[in-house]
Amino acid sequence: IRDWSSDVCSSDLDMGRYEFLAPHLDGYDLYQFNALAEKLRTFGDVDAVAFEGLVQMELNKLYQNNGGDLTLRRVLDLAYSVDCCHVVPGITDDAALGQFYVENDFLPDLANVPDSVLEMLDYEKIGRSMREGEGGVLTPHGYVMQESELRQADRKSTRLNSSHESP
Repeated sequence: IRDWSSDVCSSDLDMGRYEFLAPHLDGYDLYQFNALAEKLRTFGDVDAVAFEGLVQMELNKLYQNNGGDLTLRRVLDLAYSVDCCHVVPGITDDAALGQFYVENDFLPDLANVPDSVLEMLDYEKIGRSMREGEGGVLTPHGYVMQESELRQADRKSTRLNSSHESP
């Protein structure tokens, strides 16, 4: 088993935060890892949560389609698409998501319901329904929902050509 994070030439990037990628990225070359590391290094906390959510969504799609590989090229596309998501940091379960939706008046049907009745709602069921309806995912760091079409990483600037030679 190879420690892929040691292959990345980026001493100031905390790869521990992206450990969830390790099982999916074995066998790629150094140039591809560096392109990913360069992009991940630019991420703030919200971008990192969005990226983790996008990876999770992609893995869910692969699982639903009976497999397939999560390629590094696709991971780079996901890294360049973090601004295509809505992120709610700290929302890590359906109950918290449901409560967030209710308390922030995102459910118009509940606008005129008294607080005494709102307290009796099943927030977990509301959150699950909203998450499934939106196609969102819960990560250990927050809720992520894709809002727009994903981008493709610029293949030239990410130096994905595995036959690339160093000068």
